[in-house]
Amino acid sequence: MSETESVPDAAEYEQTSIHPEETLEDWLHQNPELLLNEQILVISRQARLETGVADLIGLDCWGNVVIFEVKIGRSGSGSASEETILSQPQNYAQSLSHFGYDDLNELYQEYVERVNSGEWDVDGSNVVGGTLQSDFEAVFGETLDEDQFGSTERMVVIAEEITRRTEMNVRYLLDEGLDFQCVELQAFHSAEGHNRIVASSTIVDYPPGRVRPKDRPSPTYPVLTNDILERAFPRFQSVTNAASVSDLFPDGIDDREPELVSQNENHPTSITYRLAPKPDDGTVVIAIDVQGETGISELQGMQTEFEAHGLEITGNQTYRVVTRKWNIDDAESLDDALLDDIADAYAAMVRMGHEAFTAA
Repeated sequence: MSETESVPDAAEYEQTSIHPEETLEDWLHQNPELLLNEQILVISRQARLETGVADLIGLDCWGNVVIFEVKIGRSGSGSASEETILSQPQNYAQSLSHFGYDDLNELYQEYVERVNSGEWDVDGSNVVGGTLQSDFEAVFGETLDEDQFGSTERMVVIAEEITRRTEMNVRYLLDEGLDFQCVELQAFHSAEGHNRIVASSTIVDYPPGRVRPKDRPSPTYPVLTNDILERAFPRFQSVTNAASVSDLFPDGIDDREPELVSQNENHPTSITYRLAPKPDDGTVVIAIDVQGETGISELQGMQTEFEAHGLEITGNQTYRVVTRKWNIDDAESLDDALLDDIADAYAAMVRMGHEAFTAA
């Protein structure tokens, strides 16, 4: 769409095939943001492993190895059958599972040398040029110990079209515990042929928390939590008898699932209100928790009122007795309208909870 003084002007773009396969690799190599909906540091291309030649290899923000199998046209066609397009990255993952930091750094140094030699049609702007450890810190802003690199292997199939069979096979492997994803990448051009658009879409995905190493603390989102609370606070301040948000969160909000504890003297301290924004897991959850048996019947008695605000009475006896969940793509998808919706529901939940427990 192009903007004019009156109304937007629509221009049709036609899909164009990408060829040869090296061209698609060049695009991905030069623009790693097309690879996945997350930042990736490319550390190798056309790497010769004992099980074959891997198209692209990268690292995610936790130092996990990410193997990309790149295919022009339809996945599971031509030289890459439905079987080989999935077996090849598994073979590469098996080879790379034995790689420690020194092996990965050697792979990276060879890659940097090949980029700087002009072997590929890329400008090398994504290559920092230090050690793998120092360049990882420069890209992600995080420091990893050498033994934290290569905690697990992830596999991604990239094609212009992901066939239904490829998608179903990948979902099966995902259910079996393998960390597989599928991405479609397509090119379009204008009728005049002067402009080109490249579109990337993740067809099979999973929450980032699935591949977060167990020795890394789960991320917290205090800025996002505070944004939601500041929107909601004026609507429940009077019933909680709090002068500020901080009065209601004795443990602070820099927590995975911070809980509000009411300052109303008539409100039982065993009833808390949970706010759990987790963009890394693709969810935002609000809930009422009950410690002990007191309070369950009072909450269940207001089921109709809670449901009017999209809140569910779960039947649980302690954890998330009342709850509501939003599925999100990432933190960027939380626009003002969605943040207001979450804040409205959270404020209503707190107000109704107080109505249940502080009514004369």
